Amino acid sequence: MEKSSINNEINSSESDEINYEIYSSESGEIELLKDKMFEMYKTTYLNAGQELWFDSVESLFYYPCNIVIQIENDILLCYLMFQQREYANKISLGCHDGTRKGKDRIMELKHNLLQQNGWILEAADAVSWILRKKNTHIITDENENEIEILLGIQDSEDEKIVLNKDFDITDKKSYYYLHQYRKDGRIMFENKEILFGTSGCIFNDKTCNRTCTSVIKLGEDDEEKVDEEVEEKVKEKVKEEVKEEVKEEKIGDEEKIGDEDDKITGGKKYKITYNN
Repeated sequence: MEKSSINNEINSSESDEINYEIYSSESGEIELLKDKMFEMYKTTYLNAGQELWFDSVESLFYYPCNIVIQIENDILLCYLMFQQREYANKISLGCHDGTRKGKDRIMELKHNLLQQNGWILEAADAVSWILRKKNTHIITDENENEIEILLGIQDSEDEKIVLNKDFDITDKKSYYYLHQYRKDGRIMFENKEILFGTSGCIFNDKTCNRTCTSVIKLGEDDEEKVDEEVEEKVKEKVKEEVKEEVKEEKIGDEEKIGDEDDKITGGKKYKITYNN
């Protein structure tokens, strides 16, 4: 299986700092953006010649979590929607405002997230090729086991992964595996895919803002080999955070630290520096 890299030099004399925020689909912030997001979904997919899977605002928000990039005056530039698998956040859908900046930013956001532990994306065709040119990390496996576990389909009879032994990363049309969708043992349809990402994670909770607490490697027998060094660092960090919380509780007497509802539906701000 060919695994050589693609050289892709980007010359840039300036950088652009972009903020993005993660929200639950149930949050008030997303409620205000839903109509706009649905219009952007239709524009993005129809302009790309793709079929619309969702025919209403309500159906689009089948996906529970959202990553939003807004620019000056709170104009929505682009967004991603993702699902939470046991060991990864699976990016499922991405839309932009149709501008060159929106298109560029959404690809940069995908690339940035996929270089972090615990994020995955199945991609084919143009998106796959763009990510490969950016040298975005690809999850490779000598069997289907790790990919199926990360996708959360290891016990499914309706979805199967079949590896392409002739995969060539430098071939624009090449793919790493077939993702087959079956019914009653028959293949209904199959997609040629590449799984982008680094590794799976054990997460601290089930919210959209959940944090990767330790990196895992999934073996052939579904065994989890936890990265001990990362786990130890996380334990130390948790101890420090607990100490700080205890201090705050003493200062505020019975004052609660944080709000449970905010943990479920609230947003969290992040910052990335992009090269133009």
